[in-house]
Amino acid sequence: MFDEKTRTIDPRFTNQTAIDEAMKLAFHDAVRRHRQGRVPMVFWKDGKVVEIPGEQIPLPEDETPVPASK
Repeated sequence: MFDEKTRTIDPRFTNQTAIDEAMKLAFHDAVRRHRQGRVPMVFWKDGKVVEIPGEQIPLPEDETPVPASK
C-alpha cells in the first residue's frame, strides 16, 4: 500500500524476494488444484488466450512444495 502522507510504500511490498516466493507458491498451489480437479488453466500466449491441461504444466520437483491450504 502507498501512504499519501509519508509518500512511502508499505515495507511488506519492498521485499522482492518474499513477493517472488509468494507468487511461486501461489502458482504451484493453483497448478496442483487444477490437476486435482482435472480443469485446464488459462494463460495468455502469443497474444491469445489458451487453455492448457494442468497435467501439461511443468512443476520442477526440486522446488519448495506448497503447504496444504485449509
